[in-house]
Amino acid sequence: MVICVAMVILASNVKALAQPPDNAALLYYQAFLQYEEPNETLEMMLIDFRKGAIVSNEAIAQYIERNRRVIDRAVTAAGVSKCDWGYDYSQGNLDMTMPNLPPLRDIALLLAAEARWLAEQGNYTTALDRCVTLRRIALHTCYKTLVWYLFGNQINKIANETTQDVLGLMPGDVDELNRLKSRLAQTEERFPSLVPYFTQEARMCVATMQKDKVQPLVDLFGDLYEGPLGSDLSKRMFERIRKGDDTFFERSRDYYLNAMSTVVGTLESGLPYTQICDKLDGLVEQWNQEAKDNPDAIFAALFFPPVKRTYQVMIRRQTHVNALKTAIDLYIVKARTGQLPDTLPADSPPDLFSDKPFAYAKTAEGFILRCRRKEDPNKDEVHEYEFKAK
Repeated sequence: MVICVAMVILASNVKALAQPPDNAALLYYQAFLQYEEPNETLEMMLIDFRKGAIVSNEAIAQYIERNRRVIDRAVTAAGVSKCDWGYDYSQGNLDMTMPNLPPLRDIALLLAAEARWLAEQGNYTTALDRCVTLRRIALHTCYKTLVWYLFGNQINKIANETTQDVLGLMPGDVDELNRLKSRLAQTEERFPSLVPYFTQEARMCVATMQKDKVQPLVDLFGDLYEGPLGSDLSKRMFERIRKGDDTFFERSRDYYLNAMSTVVGTLESGLPYTQICDKLDGLVEQWNQEAKDNPDAIFAALFFPPVKRTYQVMIRRQTHVNALKTAIDLYIVKARTGQLPDTLPADSPPDLFSDKPFAYAKTAEGFILRCRRKEDPNKDEVHEYEFKAK
């Protein structure tokens, strides 16, 4: 009887040991330790390969295989729901808004190279799986603060571009395309809104807006604002912060929190892209002007996070995803009929810069989806997405 109980306990312990950690970050950290960096020559070759400028070769295949355990750990980590990177933001220290980000980009580029290599080998199912894995890694990367959110969007950009490449290499397969479309929607639904990140930034900054805690903030940004490039106004603002009493910091915290509340309301307003950008620009201008005469606005003028830039990053990511969804529908039509349609399907998702369907044009190699409005009206660039079709 004792032996049986011991065997049951042993079996349960073995089973527990066979499970991956319940925190994906532990697996990623292990992958970072095992990752083999390419030398300079191989790195340039991999860049060309990911761009589609060259086909795979033995050096690329060997690089992928040497990092097989890294890939396996990353894939396993991406399937774990919880991911806590272990950074401590409890004290509101400003230096924690700029952490040493982990080398996830290297892992993402490795997976991107493997996905393209798999597609070249005709293993399209696993190649598309890797694209989904990259999107899950991007979700894990969006960790608590805006710096991490922006980093996660970089990983997501790699995922989207890799998906574009794989779609252009594979023959039409309606089942695979529908499967990818469903999984794309599932990961997109999980991508967080901006509101929690701005809320976390506010908590961290407000926690620092106290007489006994403000010195690290002054040390961190003082050289920037008080040095040769700083204005007379910014120098006076820092002097006011140094001399601030408890009432000054209390009023500053209230102003900052009200400013953040206004930003959140703007982001949740449902207004078109251009109107939200105009409102965010107006808020920044308002804080800068008020700070000239109102000490309460100083912290908002000097240290408020880049709200418009972050909002644009979010819209850029969502628009790229909508382009992928539109492209998948076009590939499905081609797989069923043998040719691309002349117009987009009626229910195609919009370009979020204009809130209208993408401009669509067939090319000799496939098709292009182009945004109908620029991200920045002061620049000539219009986002477009080129897809190849076999």
